[in-house]
Amino acid sequence: MFESDKRSPLDRAKKSLYSRDSEAHEPERHDIQGRETHNTPSGWQNEPVSNDQDTNQELEQAIDMSGPVNVMPHMDGGHRKTYKLILAACGAFLVIALAIAGFSLLRGTNFVSANNIDILIEGPASVTGGEPILLTTAIVNKNAEKIELVDLIIQFPEGAKDPNNPTKDLSRLRVSVGDIAPGQVVQKSISAIMFGQEGDERKVSFIVEYRTPNSNAIFRKEKPYNIRISSSPVIVSIDSLDRVLAGQATDVSVTVVSNSAQPMRDLLLSLDYPFGFQIVPGDIKPAYGDNVWRIGDLAPGARRTISFKAIVSGEDGEERVIHANVGLRDENNEREIATVIVSRDRAFVIERPFLGIDLTFNGVRGDIATQPGDTVRVDVAWTNNSSTRIDNARIEAKLTGNALDRKSISASGGYYDSARDVVIWEAGRVQGLASIAPGESSRVSFTFASLRSAPGQAVSNPSVTVAVSASGSRTDELGVSRNVVTAVTRTARLASSIGITSRALYSQGAFINSGSIPPQVNKQTTYTIVWTVSNSSNSVSDAQVAGILPQGVEWLGKWSPSDTNLSYNTVGGQVTWLIGDIPANSAPKQVSFQVGLVPSLSDVGIAPGLLSQTQVTGTDSFAGVIVRSTAAALTTRISTDLYWKNGDDIVQP
Repeated sequence: MFESDKRSPLDRAKKSLYSRDSEAHEPERHDIQGRETHNTPSGWQNEPVSNDQDTNQELEQAIDMSGPVNVMPHMDGGHRKTYKLILAACGAFLVIALAIAGFSLLRGTNFVSANNIDILIEGPASVTGGEPILLTTAIVNKNAEKIELVDLIIQFPEGAKDPNNPTKDLSRLRVSVGDIAPGQVVQKSISAIMFGQEGDERKVSFIVEYRTPNSNAIFRKEKPYNIRISSSPVIVSIDSLDRVLAGQATDVSVTVVSNSAQPMRDLLLSLDYPFGFQIVPGDIKPAYGDNVWRIGDLAPGARRTISFKAIVSGEDGEERVIHANVGLRDENNEREIATVIVSRDRAFVIERPFLGIDLTFNGVRGDIATQPGDTVRVDVAWTNNSSTRIDNARIEAKLTGNALDRKSISASGGYYDSARDVVIWEAGRVQGLASIAPGESSRVSFTFASLRSAPGQAVSNPSVTVAVSASGSRTDELGVSRNVVTAVTRTARLASSIGITSRALYSQGAFINSGSIPPQVNKQTTYTIVWTVSNSSNSVSDAQVAGILPQGVEWLGKWSPSDTNLSYNTVGGQVTWLIGDIPANSAPKQVSFQVGLVPSLSDVGIAPGLLSQTQVTGTDSFAGVIVRSTAAALTTRISTDLYWKNGDDIVQP
């Protein structure tokens, strides 16, 4: 048997299909119609072969052919014609679709592209902070179709304000434009105030939202516009901070200057202090806490200076930074800055003096507030901070002020020179000053009292200031003798004496009273209450008076003067008089109001109350403390009335 005969029918079919020498010829066609169905083997190898010899011979004959095998089913002429018509129809449809699409693209019919919508913005490239700017926007529709329901949205940067109301923030503005026809240009203008520091960049985003015909979808196009802040509308500087002596009071000045052509409204100054930085309030107290001052309004070119003293603790050579912010007050929180206009940092270095001095009033390191006539204890402590001895030390305490009682000064171990109002401690007379070893410390003390002002003779802003200086000599590392000098100052401010009197009247005063005297059970008798408030040496702010009407006493809603800020709270029965500012040494302020008493059976035989204990409070603008005074409770025993007599206060049945 030839090798080819050993091959399987499948191998011979493959050889016939892929042979280069084999000539293609049309194989003999067999009519398969009406043939009996036979089982088809599931595999070519290792499978049982059907016993049907006729079937096997026909399969072998169909495969073992010298030409390629035609595996396509029989197709007559009718089927071929049908398939050709289908292919022709598909090709024609594709050509028509491509033609329509091309025509639409070329003509733009019913097609809107965002690329054909331009947003043109005209405005300045830079602006002075705090001054209004005008931005003009043009929306151009280059599409062949209109765009509908167009809105222009402007998103402003932080710190943008409404020119018509500079306290109002501008964050997002939507302007209705309507429909824009093909080729049409629509212009809109907006104005805003930009705040920021010099050199800051501010971005305004312009967004166009629109719809296309026969569509509910919303499309948008955005274009940013950058503006540079050429100069800040406010300048802030921190002075008097360079090298600070640890533990000693240092003068600090913060100056805020308007650099704008427009008035700056409602400004706040906020200071961020470093660790170990403690302020000693000066004449201008912080409005909130110890670090926020209200600058208020600044006219063009105007300036405001905040001055105070500060005590810094730290190691020698340490650097600290104080940070200042100036900005617009938050409408929702008056203690906070809504928009920071300008910021400034000031660095300083802590130094420890060779001869350190500490000064306290009544144990307090810093200025204090005290009452007229009070005695103040002053302690002066010294420390040698150098690495060598300090010899021949001398300490002087100079006392000044319009409230000093010079006769009250008493120095422990020192000498009071009344000609110069100086208390002196010096080496050879005070132990420990002749030679102070490195790290050694000690203290001396004295006392003084403030004057009690006589009626009508009160002075304005009474105070006593103590300035202490310490000196000595030390030999430096090169063996050269050098003088060392240190100074520290403290002030005791006398608080104003605010007073109140409270009295009840029947036969006199601002109102005509009615009812029986003495009062009777279940019958109303009216009385006039008079409050009088006085003030002495310092201006007092936020002054107010409060008292409570007891049960059985009715508020009648009458007071004089009628423009007085007087109110009554039915819950608790409190009467409140908001006075506000009381200038130093000003004339007394007075208000009267009317109440009605209806005694009950339990009041028979006694003098019932008309008003509780009354208190006046306020803030001393000079001393920086709360001042207060009280007046005794009032009863029907109206002894200040001209026609009152004993027994008129006792309730009758």
